Amino acid sequence: SQNNFYFVTICTHNKALLFGLGERLTDYGECAEKCLLTIHSVFPCVRLDKYVIMPNHIHAIIVIDHDTAASMYAGPTLGTVIGNYKAAVSREIHQIDPNQIVWQARYYDHVIRNQQDYEAVWR
Repeated sequence: SQNNFYFVTICTHNKALLFGLGERLTDYGECAEKCLLTIHSVFPCVRLDKYVIMPNHIHAIIVIDHDTAASMYAGPTLGTVIGNYKAAVSREIHQIDPNQIVWQARYYDHVIRNQQDYEAVWR
């Protein structure tokens, strides 16, 4: 829940190729993107900086900033943000296929320490 930039990787269950075919997003990939783009509306002190959706995982740079004017409450932890995101994507995908298991149980995160680290992560 610290103010910071976080690099996050979230993988699909069993690394299934759910989100894309080549450079084109599937319907599931579009659900994943739509939910990414709404994180700020759910958590006003959280914003999506950059992201890329790959066929079986997502990379994103997520910024938590409790000092923003929109943040009137103790903000969420990164785990809460990711859990909410994964649940939202699963709900959307389950409207298409109720039996589809979408996510691996965990995710990878890295605190971005400085500009050089930020640039390396984004490359």
